[in-house]
Amino acid sequence: GSEYAIPEGTVRIGELAFAGADSLERLLLPDSVREIGNYAFLGCMELVRMALPATLEKIGMYAFYGCTALADVTFDGQVKHWEAMERGNYWCDGIPATTVFCRDGSTDIRS
Repeated sequence: GSEYAIPEGTVRIGELAFAGADSLERLLLPDSVREIGNYAFLGCMELVRMALPATLEKIGMYAFYGCTALADVTFDGQVKHWEAMERGNYWCDGIPATTVFCRDGSTDIRS
């Protein structure tokens, strides 16, 4: 498996940016990221952990669809910000994680 760090200053992860990158285990997102595009991590079957920055405002549809190993999702912001975030349809379908862990607690990943 591999690890990749998105460069600081990146604001948006583009549509299909890592789709099918089946050896990607861990991705490091800088605090500059505001949006994850549609299908950005589609089918990244080795991705096990995702730490989302507090600056994130939008997750596109099907962004993590089919990430069948993604069991650990954290968000570096508060639960209320997670629940208010714009998230596209089916963004997390097919992932084993059911909870997102935020700075001040946890909540259902789909709430």
